[in-house]
Amino acid sequence: MSSNAPALKLTTSTESDPKALATYLDGMNKSVAGALDADPRWTKIAKAAKSLADILRHKTQDDLHGKLGKGSLPKSIAGLIKGTPGVSGVPSRSLRVPALVEVLRVGANLSADHDDNRELLLATDYVESVLGLLESYLPWIRLPTEADPQSKQAQPLLLDDIRVIKTAVGALLNISAGFDPAREKLIKLGAPLVILRVVVGIYPAGGWAATSASTSIPDMKDEWTWRSGVSNWAWRALDDWREPSEDASEDGKPIFDGSSLMYLLSPLPFVVAPFPQKIPEVFDQVAARQSFVEADLEVLEQVCMSLESLALDLPEVRQLLGRSAASHSTGTSYLAEIIRFVEQIQAPPYWSEHPEKDRKRWEKTLVFCKAAAVKAVIAVSGEDANLDVLWNEQDESGGWFVKTMLRWIRSYKPRSKASVNEEDGYDDMAICGTLALGNLARTDAHCLALVAPPISLTPNLIMLLDRRTDIRLKHGVIGLLKNMAQAPGNRTSIGEAGTLESLAASRIWDQKWDIAETVQLSAIGVSKHLAQSHAPNSLKLLQAGADHNSCLEQILGLVKRTDTVAVKSEGTRVLVNVIKSLCQTSDTSKIPEQERKSAVDRLVNTRSTTALGELISRSQKYPVLLNEGIVAMTLLATQSHGVPHVLSAFFSSSPSTSTTTPSSTTFSLPGSAPTSPTAPVLVPDSPTVATLVTILVNADGKYQPELRANVCSLLAAMGRRIPGAAEEDTKRQEVLKNQTKEALTAVANGAEPGSDKVDVKKAAGTALQTWR
Repeated sequence: MSSNAPALKLTTSTESDPKALATYLDGMNKSVAGALDADPRWTKIAKAAKSLADILRHKTQDDLHGKLGKGSLPKSIAGLIKGTPGVSGVPSRSLRVPALVEVLRVGANLSADHDDNRELLLATDYVESVLGLLESYLPWIRLPTEADPQSKQAQPLLLDDIRVIKTAVGALLNISAGFDPAREKLIKLGAPLVILRVVVGIYPAGGWAATSASTSIPDMKDEWTWRSGVSNWAWRALDDWREPSEDASEDGKPIFDGSSLMYLLSPLPFVVAPFPQKIPEVFDQVAARQSFVEADLEVLEQVCMSLESLALDLPEVRQLLGRSAASHSTGTSYLAEIIRFVEQIQAPPYWSEHPEKDRKRWEKTLVFCKAAAVKAVIAVSGEDANLDVLWNEQDESGGWFVKTMLRWIRSYKPRSKASVNEEDGYDDMAICGTLALGNLARTDAHCLALVAPPISLTPNLIMLLDRRTDIRLKHGVIGLLKNMAQAPGNRTSIGEAGTLESLAASRIWDQKWDIAETVQLSAIGVSKHLAQSHAPNSLKLLQAGADHNSCLEQILGLVKRTDTVAVKSEGTRVLVNVIKSLCQTSDTSKIPEQERKSAVDRLVNTRSTTALGELISRSQKYPVLLNEGIVAMTLLATQSHGVPHVLSAFFSSSPSTSTTTPSSTTFSLPGSAPTSPTAPVLVPDSPTVATLVTILVNADGKYQPELRANVCSLLAAMGRRIPGAAEEDTKRQEVLKNQTKEALTAVANGAEPGSDKVDVKKAAGTALQTWR
């Protein structure tokens, strides 16, 4: 076949002249357009490109790279890369393949750490050409499947083709590493998915161990070295593309989407049985396979991190994984594949021959990967769209996913302190089970099903409140119990199972666990829900054990020492529910009257009233909390010895001189005359009383009549005469009267009409009558 080679000859002197080589490649680019892969000119191109690529491996003081980049070289490189190597089917050993390797090397070395050249190459179709070259190999790269065990072996690409692929990946890595314009262009072109598809096919994790001896023994190791090199460079590129741009205010966006799931899942089976019965002889020696085991784990770590981030960041991925739960067979359900990986992950047998320090490091990577997969499962369960997808209503046990989570919880056994290793991942599956079911327990139907037969989960969860249980697992257990307790129909069953006694015995509210405030808050939530309108459970909250205080005592201790408002408020709401349940609800008929009275007597103390007073004084923006605190305070005030304790809560700070109308509770009321001060008494200002007056005055009109009427009821209860009252209590009562009288009078004499449900004027008048 005749050749239309350019007049420029490739001589010894030319081979060492970078400018001449660049000119030669430019001429060849124009000459070989449309040439066959067997055209001998490709050999000349390979020789010239290799010489130039070798020269460009090193930077020069006169910036040779910059000078060549400003010429025709970028366009020449892009042109020479265009097209598809080989013919249909497995690529042939064409003359073009070695030329492609060297031309790609020129592009990679020209752009390495050189932003100006990167810009110039981006201005051509260089990136598109390299990416297109990689895409041309995809038809010959298939994924391993369970249905075809032979597919776990690597695809029979020739070594020359693997060299092309590796060099192409390196070229993309060099032009984009730390360079946002190239990153953005590659991501826009879909490069991450192309690279992912290439790498999981070229280097299937563990594939070297499953390879049949179809190639000669010496070649096999060389081939797998090249394959692992593709993997290393590919994941370096993908890692770089994940990084946020320098001027980005947020973390980097995911570079994958739902279409990548099947490729990310494909490496997982290499650490799941069955394993190859015999590995190729060339890898018999530990040293011969060491680097491949390391490469396998790099792949596994990368795909697991990607699965985790996709599940955490993209709702569409969570929904896709959730929808796949309709089938629970691996190969048809992405979620089932992840769960199988979590359940069955183990070290391949051939690891046992490696040094212990290596095995321990590798096993730690397996634990990390398992934890990442667990986080993905938890994220999927938390997606709103999956709430009914993951729970099969046709199955009384909830379907395969729910059964799996239940099995993970029930199979867990707390370990002795001596055998605990927080880095071995022992707790991961139980943690996943509790958190996943907690995410699904967001409807009454699901909550009721978890407590009732045939599931009957409560006893299993109570076992995990053991003090030996890891706090991360307790987080899931207590959170699930909290959700289950929200369903009113569950409160009796959960209470009778011994939940509150076990919570008290766990001492989760002790100061040593203040570092796990979220868990403490969830435990408060369990107590709050179980005590709501439930006298028997409220009694249990007051019961102490042999070596621990009652739940309520522990909670109030936490409320006193914490600075977190949510913990203070929610903890005090437990007290509110206990008071209301024992003093107000019809549920008290379920407990002996003497027990109820004794329990109420124990609640009437300054510790209780102080907690309620603080709830009221800090909750002006939260009418629900205000109302709860005021109602509970009123119920305590109506007890025979309740008023002194409420007064103590109102005026509990150290005494200071105060007028009967302190500045903190003086308000300008329409149509009222100023109140004349009387002789000072040693009673401090009260933020709680100031809050009550604010509610009565209702200057902004934001407080509902029911709340204001409840304030009047509290003040009416506080106006009762106390038989044998101490002088201090009498003084406090007088101060309270004077601090609230003006506001009560204004409300009683106001023009606002009463509603069908509540008459605030009448309630204020009743309070004034009590104070006379």
